[in-house]
Parts: sequence; C-alpha cells; structure tokens
Amino acid sequence: RIDTLWHDPLVRAYVSGLGESPLRQAWWHGLRHDPIAYASHRVAALRALMGFGPVDGCVPAYWGVAIPPDYVEALGVREEMDPRDRFIGRTSIALYPSPVFRHWWYAGLLVLASIAAIRRRAADALVLRVVAGIAWVYLASYAVTTIACDFRYLYPVACMATMLCVWRVLRPVPRV
Repeated sequence: RIDTLWHDPLVRAYVSGLGESPLRQAWWHGLRHDPIAYASHRVAALRALMGFGPVDGCVPAYWGVAIPPDYVEALGVREEMDPRDRFIGRTSIALYPSPVFRHWWYAGLLVLASIAAIRRRAADALVLRVVAGIAWVYLASYAVTTIACDFRYLYPVACMATMLCVWRVLRPVPRV
C-alpha cells in the first residue's frame, strides 16, 4: 500500500521530487509495456475495494484516543481505550464477514434506489435522481483511481445509497 511506503522519508522525498511530468511518463510507459498487467491490477484493486474477499486491513480504525505524544500534554488528554471503545472494536470486527463493510452491498442498494428514483413521478424525483447519479459517478471514478481496499474511500456512496433507500421506504409513492 502506498500509505505504508509513504512513511519512509526516502521514498516520500524521491516521489515528491519527481514532479508531474516524469510520473505521468512512468505511468504511460508501464501501461504500454504491459496493459494486461495494468488491467488485472485495476480489476483486483476494485474487487478488493468493493469487498469481494477478506476485509482485513480494509477497515482502518482505532477505537479510543490515539494522538501524537507531543499533543498529550498540550491538549490535556491521555491515550486510552475504555470498555466502550473495546465493545465498539469487538462489534466492528464481528461485522467483518457481514455486508456492513462491503461496498458491493451498498452498490446493490444504490441499484435499487436508482431504479426507484427513475420510476418515481413525485415532486422529489429529480433530487433523488441527481443524488443517485452523483453516487454512481463517485463510485465509477474509483474504477480508475483505486489503490487500496480502504473502506473509507467509498463511504460517501454507502451513505448516499443508504439515505436513498431510507427515503424510499419512508416516503412511498401513493398508489393511484
């Protein structure tokens, strides 16, 4: 993962010093050299992001208070993890096998919400269609930009899909 490599000062200095043009040239060279490898990587990265496979390492979280040591005294807090934090952590880990941390679930909800928004004829239909469209564009953008399976990347899609489905359930279209 790039975020792990980025912690190395030498790697960060090297990549930051390259500039936009050399990075673009390196990317194009790699793509032209082995387009199948590039496409395979894109598919594998997107599959991981969508949650087709294990989510270990994809749901970065720390329950409790964790801050840089320099800030402890200045802010008057201490690093700790209380029983409530442990409960949240255990519950989250128990939910790993469920759809909660898998974006394929939220993409499915978005499909249902989009169909409902398209079929809706009420005054709010345009707003629902725009929100669904925004969620689809955001989701589609990760087909080319996914670098890791971090759950937070598509969190806005999960929120919008859930909100659209809740809206649909709470505001049914009256039958004529």
